[in-house]
Amino acid sequence: VRDLLIQARGEAIATSAVDLNLLLAESARTFETTAARQGVAMTVSPATIPKARGDAGALGQALDNLVANAIEAMPEGGALHLSTGLGRDGQVEVVIADTGGGLPAPVKAGAGLFFSTKPRGTGLGLVLTRRILERQAGSLSLESVGRGTRAVMRLPVAAEA
Repeated sequence: VRDLLIQARGEAIATSAVDLNLLLAESARTFETTAARQGVAMTVSPATIPKARGDAGALGQALDNLVANAIEAMPEGGALHLSTGLGRDGQVEVVIADTGGGLPAPVKAGAGLFFSTKPRGTGLGLVLTRRILERQAGSLSLESVGRGTRAVMRLPVAAEA
């Protein structure tokens, strides 16, 4: 609830230079046991990239939301690949790619609050993730063709990078 209120109010966020490879490694460690228990093989491929401009705590939350969604999309197991890179537009990227069932049409269309494919879901995860990234001049794209989903977080490069 606290996170939702912060996002809804549009409270100021403190930005700094953020090491996305470090956030990616932390998220992978956080979900390592859950992924293994569910039969999800997780690989991490960090690239040499400049630091991003953003709030490390909020970006960690956004990344964790996407990794958790990816693992939940593969109840029968599968593969999850986490990577970083530099996009064609000069922004830094974090890519979360899974081999789950793909995105349902409402999610592809940008369904908002209170839409969830999970029996106990609230529909807040993707909405908050998008909002976190947008408030930091970043973006989230979701791509799904058939099986699997590719979520890409894009963020501006930090000035001191």
